[in-house]
Amino acid sequence: MKSANGLQVSTETNPDYEVTGYKISGCVDAAKSLLAEINQHLKPADPALIGEQLTLTDAATSGRGADPTNVAYRHRAFIEGLMDFPEDVIMSAFARYRAVENWQPSVAELREYCWRDYKRRDLMAGALRRMINEADT
Repeated sequence: MKSANGLQVSTETNPDYEVTGYKISGCVDAAKSLLAEINQHLKPADPALIGEQLTLTDAATSGRGADPTNVAYRHRAFIEGLMDFPEDVIMSAFARYRAVENWQPSVAELREYCWRDYKRRDLMAGALRRMINEADT
């Protein structure tokens, strides 16, 4: 598939049709420009946003009693577990979780929700980096 910026992109999938990567060819300058744009959307979120989203989700779902010590550790665990994801990915993951779940989430559940959104972005950035590195060598 040819994109508007002159890059040709093909999608790699596994037998379950999940995207596993991309192959990109075309203009290296266009690839560098696209990678710079994608990198803007890979920046980690502010830890305060994770805490706010967790508090909102805890208020909207059922869970154990709120022991102040557990709440502090819970926030810390979520911040450490999600801090590598961008803000929009985290906000979307929490919103989708609240829309379908009744119980408070675990870090692993929210990481899975985040990874679904983040995966293609990360794979595209990796493919662009490979293309640029191959052109530079």
